[in-house]
Amino acid sequence: METFNKKNGVSVRAYQGDAMTLLAFDLQYALRKNLAGFTIRYGFEVNGNKQFAYLYNRMIFPASFYQANQVPFTEKNSTLYAPIQKMNWVHVPNTNINTSLPIFGNYTYEITPRYIKNGVLLPLNTDLTVAVNIYVGPFKVKNTELGFTRGFVSSVAYAKTI
Repeated sequence: METFNKKNGVSVRAYQGDAMTLLAFDLQYALRKNLAGFTIRYGFEVNGNKQFAYLYNRMIFPASFYQANQVPFTEKNSTLYAPIQKMNWVHVPNTNINTSLPIFGNYTYEITPRYIKNGVLLPLNTDLTVAVNIYVGPFKVKNTELGFTRGFVSSVAYAKTI
């Protein structure tokens, strides 16, 4: 399954995998100047309540990169403050180290290109935010279920700052 949305020169595609989503982004050429990366916020429903969170990046930028003076230490590698510098990302909800259970269901992904001016990350421009909705869960087609072993190797050091 694939979903697609486009707004103001920003295009986003989401592809359903086995309990994961591949997100792919594209920008009109004019929007690529001073691009710092992408902020990715995702939402899912738990007990009837929609919860949103930002994906985390493996890098942390220096404090001079942010306009906000008080960025919570635990959020410095959030894509809100450390945009992903790729045109795609794979989100695997059950690798979130904050929970032991995967949360399957309908997810909303909001992707926003982020820009730098004079060495500082500019505020989020919601006019450029594109949202896509997709089901995240075990892969099924009719009476067929896909199953395989996958080995995602990561360190908690990359996922969270201490």
